[in-house]
Amino acid sequence: MARQWRAELAELTSEWDRVASERIDVVKQSGGGSQGGDFGFAADAMRINRAIDADRGRAVIESRIKELRNLLERLDG
Repeated sequence: MARQWRAELAELTSEWDRVASERIDVVKQSGGGSQGGDFGFAADAMRINRAIDADRGRAVIESRIKELRNLLERLDG
């Protein structure tokens, strides 16, 4: 069972990385946090990121990753 959990965890971690790579870096895109940044763009970027997260099931992926890590920690502990 542990082998299956580890394989699933590796797969989900890779999927999480793919989702994260699709997200917009709000700070970088708005000028690196300097004063006078484009706050309208930042709000749009955050909205886009929420849509990406929802479309890709990020919350479900994160929940399952946490569950698997807890299971493996108990098994290894």
